Amino acid sequence: MTFGTTAPQWDGQWTVVALSVPEQDRGLRTTLRSRLRLLGFAALYDGVWVSPRSLDTETQSLLRDLGIDTATVLRCTEGPGRATRSRRST
Repeated sequence: MTFGTTAPQWDGQWTVVALSVPEQDRGLRTTLRSRLRLLGFAALYDGVWVSPRSLDTETQSLLRDLGIDTATVLRCTEGPGRATRSRRST
């Protein structure tokens, strides 16, 4: 959908959504996940979605529209001194 356009400059901040939707609300979870993907989010862990775009307003609106009040939306940066994975060679 963005063919021929340049990517916007990233400000170094992530929009993070931490959420909990019970198993019995499977249809709601499926709808939420689909809509988060359409906004440009990707699953980081179970119940944690991230996007490099500033989507806090859109995400709050989505959660409100779906009636989800068990979620937190925040903008954050990665902390200094992150752990790096080292690979062992055998």
